[in-house]
Amino acid sequence: MLFLRFILFFTLCSHWALAQTEKEAITLLHNKQYEQAIQQFSALAKKDTKNAIAYFGLAKTYYEQQQNLKKSQPLQSFKYRNFQTHFDWLAQAYSHAQQASKWATNLTSAQKETFKSFSVSESQLQTGLSIAIENEAFSIISTLPYRNPFEQIYVSQVYNKEADADTLLALRDALHDQCNQFLATYKNSTNAKVIQQIRKDLFAEMLNPTTVRRYGDKGGKIYEQHCDLILNYYTAEELKNILPVFYGFEYSVEDLQKVKELADSEKITVLNLLCQLNLHAKGCGTNNKALYDKFIRKLAPADAAYLALQRLIAPALQQKNWNEAINNLKIYQPLFAKAGAAPTGNKIADQISNLILLLGMPEDNIALSNLGKTVNSNLQDYSPVLAYNNTLYFARRTENTGEEVYVANPKPNLTPNGSSNVSGNISNNILQFEPAQPLGKVNTKSHEIPLSVSIDGKTLVLFGNYSGLAEFFYVLKTEKRLGKGDIYYVNKKGNSFDKVEVFPYPVNSEDYEADLSITPDNQAVLFCSDRKGNVGGYLPNYPENGLYYHGSGEFNTDIWVAVRNEKGGFQEAINLGSTINTPFAEKKPFLHPDGKTLYFCSEGHSGFGGYDIFMSKRLDENLWTSWSAPVNLGKIINSPADDSFYISTNGEVAFVVADKTQGNGKLDIYQMTVPQRFRPEPVTTISGVVTDDNGNPTTAKIYWQPLGNQGVSNQNNKNTNNLPNNPNNPNSLNNSTNSNSNSTGNNPNANTTKLMKGGGGIDTDENGRFYFVVPRNKPYTYFAEKEGYFGSGVHINLTPNNLITNSLPNNPTTQNNNQNSNQNSNQNSNQNNNPNNNPSSNPNSATPTENLTTINLSSLDKTNKNRKPFVLRTLNFDHNSEGIRPESILDLLRLAAVLQANKTLKLSIEGHTDDAGTHDFNIDLSQRRANAVLLFLTKNGATANQLTAKGFGETLPIADNKTEGGKEKNRRVEFKVVE
Repeated sequence: MLFLRFILFFTLCSHWALAQTEKEAITLLHNKQYEQAIQQFSALAKKDTKNAIAYFGLAKTYYEQQQNLKKSQPLQSFKYRNFQTHFDWLAQAYSHAQQASKWATNLTSAQKETFKSFSVSESQLQTGLSIAIENEAFSIISTLPYRNPFEQIYVSQVYNKEADADTLLALRDALHDQCNQFLATYKNSTNAKVIQQIRKDLFAEMLNPTTVRRYGDKGGKIYEQHCDLILNYYTAEELKNILPVFYGFEYSVEDLQKVKELADSEKITVLNLLCQLNLHAKGCGTNNKALYDKFIRKLAPADAAYLALQRLIAPALQQKNWNEAINNLKIYQPLFAKAGAAPTGNKIADQISNLILLLGMPEDNIALSNLGKTVNSNLQDYSPVLAYNNTLYFARRTENTGEEVYVANPKPNLTPNGSSNVSGNISNNILQFEPAQPLGKVNTKSHEIPLSVSIDGKTLVLFGNYSGLAEFFYVLKTEKRLGKGDIYYVNKKGNSFDKVEVFPYPVNSEDYEADLSITPDNQAVLFCSDRKGNVGGYLPNYPENGLYYHGSGEFNTDIWVAVRNEKGGFQEAINLGSTINTPFAEKKPFLHPDGKTLYFCSEGHSGFGGYDIFMSKRLDENLWTSWSAPVNLGKIINSPADDSFYISTNGEVAFVVADKTQGNGKLDIYQMTVPQRFRPEPVTTISGVVTDDNGNPTTAKIYWQPLGNQGVSNQNNKNTNNLPNNPNNPNSLNNSTNSNSNSTGNNPNANTTKLMKGGGGIDTDENGRFYFVVPRNKPYTYFAEKEGYFGSGVHINLTPNNLITNSLPNNPTTQNNNQNSNQNSNQNSNQNNNPNNNPSSNPNSATPTENLTTINLSSLDKTNKNRKPFVLRTLNFDHNSEGIRPESILDLLRLAAVLQANKTLKLSIEGHTDDAGTHDFNIDLSQRRANAVLLFLTKNGATANQLTAKGFGETLPIADNKTEGGKEKNRRVEFKVVE
């Protein structure tokens, strides 16, 4: 008896405690402490799965949350709002309300009293809350302004066709899923037919290519993503145009007849057959693999059969089951090489052979490292572009505004050149980023995608619709010949970007252009276009009389190059030729700073499906159509999906966009270490600051030129006029600050400076800083140019044999470390053979840094008392010789051009030696060298009355002659402005 009393007491205590907990949860709900209330009610439901109060509390909490969120959001924002959070909360509320209704009859008297704390009627517990929740979900869908047909939306002027097209596409795609969610959640709803009609209306624009292209996914996947529903929604009469128009480019008449025969044998329509295959969206799975087998056997050797074969092996590739993929390829390969298959079939058979070889190769030791939540989101993140300082730009497909550009700054432990020693082993995910942010004013309500960034990081190239937006009206003043896709750029000004500008014709045209990258020397741009002259013929991108072609909506796009002209614009574009381009789509060209290695994406070369990434080498620096056979980057980097790739300056790190199950969202950006065999050739980065003669930073243009045998005699300089690109024009070097209204991107060629092959130029930033990259295969000189100023060039040796050894000094802040020599019979030549003074002679050297000093030629002291002499550090002489050496010529030609353009400018040329040898010998040697310089300058544009030459021998040292370093400084030729 005592035991029973204890049990009764314990039960009463438990019920009392439970009631207290229910009241506490209800109090939290009344106080709008929703997260805590959900925790309390969830704990109660877990403890008692039939607790109606707990379920009702959960339903009421989620419903109130949704109602409060709706009230907090301004009414005018409804037209751009994705209501997914609302639908999720309402679905949870409805599920819990149904549970509450189910267990309402189990309420005890005490619980009924507790229920009164909700301040609602008992009918709310039974059905009322469920009905309110369902009505709220229906009300949102039925009143959304973007649920109406596109034409109606635009006629009503609620939305702008140019600015809001991508936003509407994203919102309507989400709304379709929300309609599906409604029908799945509220199964017996009286509003189901209305929701089904709304869902059907959302597909109205998918019945012909014109409306799909205009309002839908231009890639063509959107129809097959929903084709099973569309085929159920519409009558055969409504669908009659889909087959010939959607698939007409992908199948010949003969092929379509074979498809019909296969459909008849399966006792389904042709559209149902193609929908079940779903070649362009879902692809091959266990449910339709048998149909793929029949389709391939029926249509081979047609291209559509090859596309189906790629889709068939995709699951094996995704699971890295290489042997299964190889076996399948071997099974079907004979079908493409059979009699009568030439030429297309045999070409496909060859591509299958290449695929088998690729799949049979050992796996590259590659680990794709997700960049994490600081960069990737639960949305689509793609199109990564890495600047030299490791700033990452990328695109994000947002829910409300289409595509936007985001920027992620590197964490501060990295060096600007991204070299492999910045934080240990490069394979250990060395590139880490701060949280990404939208990139300011380049983003609009339309879509923007970053395509590339110039080598110095100052010009960001964009794909966008700016010309259609009112605030960017000014771009049409630059170029009116714009078309279906256009390329823009924005230059960096300080720490932010300036206004958006458009590339002129022939880069942009009335056709489709995309995926532009600036060559490392800044002398050309590579881009994609569907213009006339493409390999395989003119098949414009996104035609209105066809949707699919070789598995995508890109049709035939090729890679083109446009070289800059002397006025800063572009020469006629050149197709890269049939080695690179195919009759199908190529895109995303990127010429590495080595100037030779091209990375690009292609559907037409032998690949795993979709766009694969390829590498090719430029075989002749004088030809844009001479390339090595493209190499597929292999089965780990490439996949059956559309792949893209962006490689760092040092060639060791690359970014890959992939749809992985372990990612944060639909598309994520991954980092990887590039296998050695896919890396570009080594490059050296050059950086520094341009200063004036007072040591203050100044803006200028930086040029670099390769050096070699320039055909110059050491005797009297007779052959100087035979120099490549010899600037004998008096205006060839002194107009470097004259800009051209057609200049585009970070363009230094709005002047008339002529560059040799392999040369290039950039602008400094506003603080005089510069950065450029050159291949490690030849010696270079680089120099600064600015109107009214002159400064010596700098040589850097990037050849294995040290052909030019007048290189950078150890101390980059010392301006006169590596000056010219005046040697006597007891002196060595001025060649500096100390490898420690030449950082680029080491293939693993750090970035050479050199400040360039310029002399203001017009504002110096007129009394001639305080005028500073300047030297040409490239001015070298052989032992006991006055002959001008080849590496000295470029600077002397530049100086001659300045004198020619400024007839009132007069210079004194003064030769000096160290104290070795006799005084008479030193005077004679220094005089002969000064005379040789004077003679060179007068033969190349200067006049005799502008120049005087005098040798001072050892009489005016600038350093102590007791050390070799001091002697070297004393061996020099100086120039002084005398008036």
